[in-house]
Amino acid sequence: MRAPGTTATSLLYSGTGPVVSALGDDVLPGPAHVPAGPSLGRQVVPAHVAHEFAGDAQSPAAARGFAKSALAELLSEPVPPTLRDDVELVVSELVTNAVRAGSPTVTVQVSIEDAAILLRVADEARGWPEERHAGIHDTSGRGLPLVSALSSSWGVRIVEHGKVVWATLALPA
Repeated sequence: MRAPGTTATSLLYSGTGPVVSALGDDVLPGPAHVPAGPSLGRQVVPAHVAHEFAGDAQSPAAARGFAKSALAELLSEPVPPTLRDDVELVVSELVTNAVRAGSPTVTVQVSIEDAAILLRVADEARGWPEERHAGIHDTSGRGLPLVSALSSSWGVRIVEHGKVVWATLALPA
């Protein structure tokens, strides 16, 4: 957490390009507001589960398994397989980015808020993730475009010891 009176920088992506803003010290890492999705035919209370992983090559696979288990724990009804696959892919891409950036640990949080799945990946790596367009022969550079395509919005918050990259995926009605 930041010291009182300090600010964090936030970058939100939602189809039209990035919007940068400074946030006060009372805002938790993640989006300032999770866009509301369609109403659910079931009661869902805001809840989350989190797990810390070592910053190594096994973490993306372990984080995918954690995300799948977290959805089952947080929701009373099964998640459609395509949405579950999207959640696993987004988590995997964000954790891979954190590991490749050199973070010694990576924390994944899965939350259910406002009829949406909110994914947060916190790392201790320096730098700011940037979406880029990979060439046909490039072996990397497709992760954030995939995150952007699969999520309704995503963004980055710089925190005291690194950053939190978050993404929202709407739950079905």
